[in-house]
Amino acid sequence: MGPQGASSYSLLRLQDARMDPYSGQMSVLIIDDDEAICKALGNYFEDLGFIAYQADAGLEGLDVLLECRPDAVLVDLAMPGMGGLEFLARAREIAPETPMIVVSGTGHLEDAVEASRLGAVDYITKPILDMAVVENSVKRALEHSRLKRENKDYSERLEDLVLTRTEALRQRTQALEEANAHLTEEMTHRKKTEEALRASEARFRELADLLPQTVFEIDGPGKLVFINKHGLRTLGYAQEDIERDIQAIQMVSPEDRKRIGQIFSRLLKGEVISPNEYTALRKDGSQFPAMMYSSPVLHQGRIVGSRGVLFDLTDLKRTEKALRDSQARLSAIIEVFEGFIYTCTQDYRITFTNKKLQQHLGKDCVGELCYQALYGQDSPCERCAMDQAANGETVRQEFLGPLDGRWYYSVDTPVREAGDGASCKQSIVIDITDRKTAEEALRKSEAQLREENIRLRSSIKRSGRFGSIIGKSEAMEQVYETILKAAVSTASVIIYGESGTGKELAARTIHEMSQRAQGPFIPVHCGAIPPNLIESEFFGYKKGAFTGADQDKPGFLASADKGTLFLDEVGEIPPAMQVKLLRAIAGDGYTPLGGRETLYPDIRFVAATNRDLFDLMEQGALREDFFYRIHILPIHLPPLRQRREDIPLLVRHFMEKYAGDQPVPPMPPDFLKSLQKAYWRGNVRELESAVHRFTTLRETAPQSLADSSPGSGAPKGARPASPVRLPKLLGKEEPTLKEVAAAAEREYILQLLERYKWNRSRAAEILGVDRRTLFRKIKEYGL
Repeated sequence: MGPQGASSYSLLRLQDARMDPYSGQMSVLIIDDDEAICKALGNYFEDLGFIAYQADAGLEGLDVLLECRPDAVLVDLAMPGMGGLEFLARAREIAPETPMIVVSGTGHLEDAVEASRLGAVDYITKPILDMAVVENSVKRALEHSRLKRENKDYSERLEDLVLTRTEALRQRTQALEEANAHLTEEMTHRKKTEEALRASEARFRELADLLPQTVFEIDGPGKLVFINKHGLRTLGYAQEDIERDIQAIQMVSPEDRKRIGQIFSRLLKGEVISPNEYTALRKDGSQFPAMMYSSPVLHQGRIVGSRGVLFDLTDLKRTEKALRDSQARLSAIIEVFEGFIYTCTQDYRITFTNKKLQQHLGKDCVGELCYQALYGQDSPCERCAMDQAANGETVRQEFLGPLDGRWYYSVDTPVREAGDGASCKQSIVIDITDRKTAEEALRKSEAQLREENIRLRSSIKRSGRFGSIIGKSEAMEQVYETILKAAVSTASVIIYGESGTGKELAARTIHEMSQRAQGPFIPVHCGAIPPNLIESEFFGYKKGAFTGADQDKPGFLASADKGTLFLDEVGEIPPAMQVKLLRAIAGDGYTPLGGRETLYPDIRFVAATNRDLFDLMEQGALREDFFYRIHILPIHLPPLRQRREDIPLLVRHFMEKYAGDQPVPPMPPDFLKSLQKAYWRGNVRELESAVHRFTTLRETAPQSLADSSPGSGAPKGARPASPVRLPKLLGKEEPTLKEVAAAAEREYILQLLERYKWNRSRAAEILGVDRRTLFRKIKEYGL
């Protein structure tokens, strides 16, 4: 607010030497040891209408200052006894608000600086040639003093007004909080709601801390004569704008101008105006909701304008809307909540039920006793948590419904009123019958798994078998322990082992012993899939996804749903495919080629490899994140040469397998010993091949059969292929040409695989076929 109008009015009154109706006749104290100057100044100011007190020494001047309290003081610097500077220092302690003007004949700069430091408002040098100079100095000093007093009074009134309005807003905020307290307690997602309420309360407190924001003053004709800096920023104006003729009504939206104009008119007539809401208009044309508190400005007993405080209600309006939206959302949540919600008083009377509970009961039982209406009891339930809720406790429990025999989970919480204890109890009840049934089924399944575990251990000791796996060596018993642990887990498994150690058999055993045994077991030879087809093979495709896709085709992931997907030779998967497969392994689903819907199959992943995956990671052929997704439960299958004690069991098993309906041929001891001494680069697969040849060809010279095995000795590089021998193929004296060709093909493929340590890519290259064809042949011939 600018003091322009009031200041000019006061100066005119001083110039006319009239009495001010608020402060009385002005007085001035003149202190000078020069009697002539002292008297001349006194006469001059008396002619102007002042009361002029005179003193010829500093000490006498202090007495007059203390007794008469003049409105202004003129003091000489150079006086006998107490000088002017000492007087200023003493006078500032006695009357700090009284303006002091120094009159001196010395004119030294040092004296002027020191006098200013001691509180002098002006410095006049002698001789005084024009009394108007002194008059103007006194008038300026008196005007400055008056403005300081007015500013102080106004600041105190403004502070009182701010405190009053802030308290009113605080009470409104508190009332709003209390009005929403009951609904807030009924929210099912209390944590989010409490956070929203805390945020709303914080916004309210922030709004209160910032109030008042804009202070303004308007003169009678409606011109804006003052606005504080915050108001300038809020409304987008500069101080230069205010110094020009701006009507306050310009800062009101067009639709509210008539109403606000009428309010200003009523204020000028002396009416008491209540706070008013309206839409304020910024300089740039944008609008915001506002609350205006205004009061009239009195001058000489008449109303000359109005002053007011303007509050920006933008945050409050936004908060109110957020609370309304929050209440609507919470009401919607309660309506669609699948559980039961009800509240009851301490005397067990129901005060609220949600829609789901009403549908369940077939009625709205508000006002009835909870134990009768909900549970069919004649007295409060034994498990009732009313006492705990009254003490402010939250009780969680499971119980069996006495009416329907179903299991329920309840959360009983106290519902509090502001300043009081719990007045009622809120209960949230969820039907958990399906979960309890599943838990019981799981307990039975665990018991069955324990019994199966005991049976398998007994079977291993008795027959050397673990499911379909043959062997009871110490190394294999450790493998069996790990398989059992993997079977009861849901984590991904990776099986390490050389070619021919039985990785797929181990994976199938894990599947058959797990809870997924009734689901599919899908083995995938990753190295046999061409890179350009691997994505479609795993994810499948939709009709029209690419040329030739004339119908939908499910992939390996879809086929393995509810079962186990076995990734053999997992290290052969290209890195680009690893990224896409990683999402499915992590449970984030996949999208078939040409499809839009993301599928989320329920799959247990079991991988296997005969390669060093750490080397593959260093080479960049295997992604680190993919490795750690599949390498959770590792199983290491020992090579056959590290469990030679299992060879007799394996030999017996394979002889019975391939003998069929024929009697099992006797196993010469020397032949068995030679088998136990062999290196078995191809492991169990190679041993099976050797036993198969012995059983099929009916060789009577077992040593020659053992010698024909490429793995009969320690590895010392590749061995030359021996010529194909086909005597008595399949027990026939004269086999057909087709049978001879098939036997020769099988024998040659086996020799190549053994020569190149089961490197399928190298073998396929020599044979002149692709890897997929080679894999088909290996499976066809049982290699």
